[in-house]
Amino acid sequence: MPDHTATLRRIRVEFLGRLRAQLCSFEALAETLANEPVSGSRLVGVRRNAHKIAGVAGSVGFVDLGNTARKLDELLNQAMREREVGSIEVKAIVAATNELCQACANALATNET
Repeated sequence: MPDHTATLRRIRVEFLGRLRAQLCSFEALAETLANEPVSGSRLVGVRRNAHKIAGVAGSVGFVDLGNTARKLDELLNQAMREREVGSIEVKAIVAATNELCQACANALATNET
């Protein structure tokens, strides 16, 4: 039976590389949402990234990160279905985005140690 350890390690490294770039977009979204409305197209891109993280993170050893990303994915999906997003929903999205930023930073720090 083949040893998949090297393949999994490579996938994990690639995932973390993408995660580092995505962290910047999540941080920017949280900052922007706190101060001004965000376009639906921007939410689509961030939701897509959160969805991808939610789907892959657990498979490469970051279960908590995956769960946190799933929470943001669901909030953004709900916000995009509604015509108007109220201040309570925006606050929830900002909180979930900040939580995901912290989970991303934790995953990246864990890999560096």
